[in-house]
Parts: sequence; structure tokens; C-alpha cells
Amino acid sequence: MLVRKLKFLTLLFILLLTACAELTALREITAQQDKRIKELENEVDQLNRTHYENINKMKAFEVSKNSELEKLNNEKKEIKQQSEKEKQRFDEEIRKLKKDAEIQKIELQKNINDLQNEIALKNSEIEELKKKKQEAEILTVRVSDLETKLKEKETEKIQITENLNKKESELKKSQEKLEDIESKLEKKNETESTLQKKIEELEAQLKNLSKESDEARIVNSEITRLQKEIASLRGVSGEQEEKLNSAFSDLKKILETEINTGVCEVLKEGRGTVIRLPNNSIYEQDNVIVKDESRPLINKISQILTKYDSLQIIVEGHTDDQPVQNLPFYDNLALSSARADNLTRFLIEEQKISPGRLKSVSCSYYHPLDVNKTPEGRKKNRRVEIILTY
Repeated sequence: MLVRKLKFLTLLFILLLTACAELTALREITAQQDKRIKELENEVDQLNRTHYENINKMKAFEVSKNSELEKLNNEKKEIKQQSEKEKQRFDEEIRKLKKDAEIQKIELQKNINDLQNEIALKNSEIEELKKKKQEAEILTVRVSDLETKLKEKETEKIQITENLNKKESELKKSQEKLEDIESKLEKKNETESTLQKKIEELEAQLKNLSKESDEARIVNSEITRLQKEIASLRGVSGEQEEKLNSAFSDLKKILETEINTGVCEVLKEGRGTVIRLPNNSIYEQDNVIVKDESRPLINKISQILTKYDSLQIIVEGHTDDQPVQNLPFYDNLALSSARADNLTRFLIEEQKISPGRLKSVSCSYYHPLDVNKTPEGRKKNRRVEIILTY
């Protein structure tokens, strides 16, 4: 009877040892899963750090180039969205791993029950299971260390989030300052436009007056004063303004015949001296190629462009709002771009104008001179403008 009890106790002891070993294996698997979760969370933290670094770069870029603020903000949003997507993806992977761990846990529990039925066949594996138990204890210590490190990382994450909020507050203040500057610039442009109109009115009066009369001298003096005031508003030197005025006068003289016959116009605007060329003066009908008949006109213009080589040149292409037909262009934006580009290329290659002075701009039908509802209005809107500016 005593022998049976000893056997029973021995069997029970072995059963407990086996159960402990299996529990240890389960803890090891759970620890591996937790380790994987921590790695993924570290990757998420790395992405967040990358996100914050990009925001700091955006801040530095904003200080050097306020004109690209909107672009930087868009990049910030894209990076943030990408980080959120990556975080969501990692969170989903973590949830999946946890779910897999639960399934494996259930399966391991089932295996424990099966092993209890086969305990008599597992006596030879007791020593090996003891070793695994020791390894599990070591892993438990490592898990504890990793949990401590995770808490430290979470504290760092909170600090980084606070820094990000401060940077966003600074960015908002910068945006408010930029809006204030833009408002002041708009007021300055309105003042400049008013002064330019006064100059044009005085020049019209001057044409009707004798150059020797006292009244003509008064008008000339007023025109000079207003031009200096415009130069002051633009922040340019009197020498630059004088060159622009001289270029305007020279263009009016050299193109007098073309102006009188409606081939072109020469205007003085807030943005500079504008040479307005209708499409039929420069291009073949329904085409973007500079026609041979326009060469004498372009030669005259190029003489003045070459003479005042310190001034910058902008070539703008304009169209009406009618859809493009019978031309290999997607829309009016592409058509106006091709016309401006071809005239710019002609000035560089044929007239030897320095490429560094030239800028080609596509305006499509977004800046009309007249309504596009009538043939006359559409004809007026189809044009190329050469602007001399500082």
C-alpha cells in the first residue's frame, strides 16, 4: 500500500514538473511575442522621430524661404499622414501578433492536457525541461529590462510631442507675420498703381502742351517726382528707375510706326515696361512658330533689350478661353507655354539675348484684357507680352 502511494506521489510530482515546463515554454513564446511588439513600437518611435526631424527641417526652410511656406506645409501634412498610416499599419500588425499569441496560448494549453496523458513517456525529458525553465527565468529578467526601457522611450515621446507643439505654435506666429507682410505689400502695390495712373494722365496732358511752356515743365516735374516715388516704393535705386524709363522712351520711338498701325503696344505699368504683341503679329495663323515676317519687329525690340542689359525680361504667353483645336496641345495652358517658350528661344538663339535675363511664363486665359464673349475680345486676349523689369 505504501509503495502504491509513493508511486502515485512520484507520478503526481512528474506531472507537476511537466506542467511547469510547458508553462515555461508558454512564457518564453509570450516573451518572444512581447519582444516583437516592443521592436515594432521602437520602429513606430523611429518613424515619429523622423516625422519630428522633418518638421524641424521645414521650420528652418521656412525661415530661409518664406515664399515656399505653403509647399513646406503641404510636405509636413504628407509626412504626418504617412507616419500615421505607418503607425496604423504597425498597430494592426501588433494586434495581429497579440491575437496569434492568444491562439498559440490556447493551443499550448491543449498540448499541456495531452502531455498530462503521456506523462509516463516523458520521464527522460525532465532534465531538459529544467534547463528550459532556467532559460525562461533569464528571459523574464530581460523582459523586465525591456519594459523599463519602453517606459523611458514613452517619456521621451511625451517630451518630443511637447517640443512639436511648441514648434507648431512658432510656425503659426510666423504665418501670421507673413500674412501681415503680404497685406502691407498689397497696400504698397495699390499705392504704386495709383501713382502710375497719375503718371499716365500727366503724360497724356504733356502731349497736348508745348515743351517750352511753363505748364509743360510743371507736368514734367510732377512726372519725375511720381516716378521717383514709385521707385522708392519698389525699393529700387534711381538709376534703375531711370534705365527703365529710358527703355520705355526708346521703345516708343523705335516702334512708333508699329504702335500707330496697331502691330504692337508699349505700356508703362507697375510691373515694368510692357511690350504687348498680338498673336498675328508674331505667329503664323493657328500655330506657335515665330513667322519670318515678324523678324524686323523682333529685331527692333531686341536692340533695346540688348542696350539695357541690366534689366530682366519676362515673356508671357496668353490665350482666349476657347478649347484648343487642331493643335497638338492638351489645353490653353500648354498652348500659351509653347508660344512664350518659342519666342524666348528665338530671342536667345537668333537675337543672342542672355538666357540668364529671360523668363518664360504660361498664363493661359487667366489674365484677359477683354471679355471672351466676342470675337474682338478673344482676338485682343490672344497675345504675347514682353516685360522689362528690375
